[in-house]
Amino acid sequence: MKKIFSILTIITVITLTSCGGKKDGNTDQSVPAGMVAVDLSKYGKNIVINVPDSTTGPLTVQDMGGAVRIVVGKNFQIDVKEGEGNLDMKKNEDIKKNDVYKFDKFTLEEPNAIIYSWHMEGGQPESRFFFFSKVGEVTYEVEDVAGEVFNDGACQKMLESAKSIRAAEVKKPAA
Repeated sequence: MKKIFSILTIITVITLTSCGGKKDGNTDQSVPAGMVAVDLSKYGKNIVINVPDSTTGPLTVQDMGGAVRIVVGKNFQIDVKEGEGNLDMKKNEDIKKNDVYKFDKFTLEEPNAIIYSWHMEGGQPESRFFFFSKVGEVTYEVEDVAGEVFNDGACQKMLESAKSIRAAEVKKPAA
């Protein structure tokens, strides 16, 4: 009986250690190549988001007083904040009725995301995006950094990142 118990214990230990192994130092298998997972828990947001790795520029994460700004180079700059996730208000009030920018078009419309273009009088078109997602009881809004100029490709990449938002793992205190 002791031999059977010992063998079962060894098999269980081997099985458990082989299932939880790391791949390239990353235990989260939902992070695609060229991306890194950024945990925003220390900024008061209990979420993780995938962002481009530092091959496109230095990664900076900054608390902006209510929003967390994540910048990776010149073409990836997002703000993550808690909000209502009111897409209709964003489209019809903030975008279409803007006093400074003239709305051009929506290049992508989904139930919780948009990519749109607008321009200042006499200026070049600028692409922007807005996304929201509910994680647990909190709705998070993600959009490009205001005042910067982006094209559709950059907005697609930032939106792809925003869609990766998920709950951060609750870390258990050491015993």
